[in-house]
Amino acid sequence: MKFSRFEELCDEQQVRLHHVIIRAGRSASSGSMFTLEPNGMYSAVNAAGNLLRKDPEQHLASAELDIPEPLAQKPKNFAANVLSAMIAASINPVPATDHSRTFICRKTRNIDCCSNAEGGFSETFTQMYTPQVPLEDHYKPIGYQIITGSHDEPIAVRKARGEPSALTLVKTTINGIPYPAGSIMRMDLLDDRSRDDPSIFDTDLPFDDQRRVGAERVSHAAFIRLSAFSERPKRRKQLFDLEDLSDYYKAGKQVLAQATMRDLTHLAATALQYTEPLDS
Repeated sequence: MKFSRFEELCDEQQVRLHHVIIRAGRSASSGSMFTLEPNGMYSAVNAAGNLLRKDPEQHLASAELDIPEPLAQKPKNFAANVLSAMIAASINPVPATDHSRTFICRKTRNIDCCSNAEGGFSETFTQMYTPQVPLEDHYKPIGYQIITGSHDEPIAVRKARGEPSALTLVKTTINGIPYPAGSIMRMDLLDDRSRDDPSIFDTDLPFDDQRRVGAERVSHAAFIRLSAFSERPKRRKQLFDLEDLSDYYKAGKQVLAQATMRDLTHLAATALQYTEPLDS
């Protein structure tokens, strides 16, 4: 769905969008530095996330928006469904059902959008697939942290390469706002060193250390943007330049081009068998 069609639905239902979301959707730019936005709907979603980071109680629109069922069922309208759910929850927050997937976000300024996250996560999941084999002769094994839920299931992976952003593997909720699997997030642990500036990534993850950590030790989470992984592989190829997003390794490119969220979750669950707890 194009953002112009989303606006038409709002007009038909007399829903007034926040002006920042309108500007982002029409310009296909949320205004965030180094972000990855293939179209206006993605920009609108990311702009909505920016607003909620600055003010968790911000209403994104004057009322909830109902996307007709035939439109909501189409894969190409994924981002529109995400934004519609965010709008509804900004007015009536979603109650917590699984506390291991429910997080709190304090007010923050704009944060790094981790534009190279897809390449970094592609390498990370490739490392999970071949844990004893370095991706290239001159590279050490890649470090990561698998964040687990109340049943020890993987709910997110935090990478060590570049900014230590996290990729969610399941639907999560921050301040009552739902975000889909495949979202890029900042997740700070209670174990992380303190920050003078909460808008900057400054957590050091050892580059070759692979650990698991329970979600109860996540002290703060913030939505950054939707990733290419949030889309189905076929739709992903239509929206993104995967050759540009993937890094230098053939295996990593295959992960980005072909892996579903179920595949990534399975890799993370398998990797839990040979990762050590954070405290060990």
